[in-house]
Amino acid sequence: MANRKKDNSNKSPNQVTERLDAVEKQIVEIIEEQYNPHPTRYEIETIKQHKRQNRLTSAIVGVAIVQFLVYCGLWYQAHRQNEISDSTNANTRQSIELAESNFIIENRAWVGVQYSQISAYDLQVIIKNFGKTPAENVRIGDTAFICNKIPSNRPQVMLDKPTAISPDAPKDIFISPKFFNNIVPQNILDGKTGICYYGIVTYTDIYNRIDTTEFMFFSKSMANLQRIGINRMK
Repeated sequence: MANRKKDNSNKSPNQVTERLDAVEKQIVEIIEEQYNPHPTRYEIETIKQHKRQNRLTSAIVGVAIVQFLVYCGLWYQAHRQNEISDSTNANTRQSIELAESNFIIENRAWVGVQYSQISAYDLQVIIKNFGKTPAENVRIGDTAFICNKIPSNRPQVMLDKPTAISPDAPKDIFISPKFFNNIVPQNILDGKTGICYYGIVTYTDIYNRIDTTEFMFFSKSMANLQRIGINRMK
């Protein structure tokens, strides 16, 4: 014992310091191994597997995002094509409807009148179909009456039985005023009172469109016969 104490007492301060540093280093290594142990081989493999799984998950998510974007693009393209198709269909329908309307207008029946004087107070009216197809269910009503001025209201007339008028077969009617005892009143002879001639024609074309043509003439003398107008009404 005396020899050991003697040996220690013979060490220099530097040797003592080095010895303490070595001990301290060993203590630190022990503590680090205790609280921060090196991973085992199993733990290393587990970490690598987790990394691989994360990379695979990221790849799957990336592919899903790309597929979603592609789907959105396809949906937008299909939506635009539907809009273009709807617009094209609408334009096509309008074109077809316009063509059908023009065809009907060009080929349907159009009934009008022509007139001529045949005597001092008798008027001949020719009911003529100016269209390209027959006028069906044609009914005609007419009258002539004494009047002081052009009437503002349409007179009441009786329509005759239905008939048909083709484009090449006009129908003549004769309109004459009815005088009492067939004697022309003096005021008409003097030109103080006139005569109104009124007629109406109703008909149907082959497209089941109903039309009406009206006409009226007024005169205080047949030499000055006034056509008030021809009015066509659907």
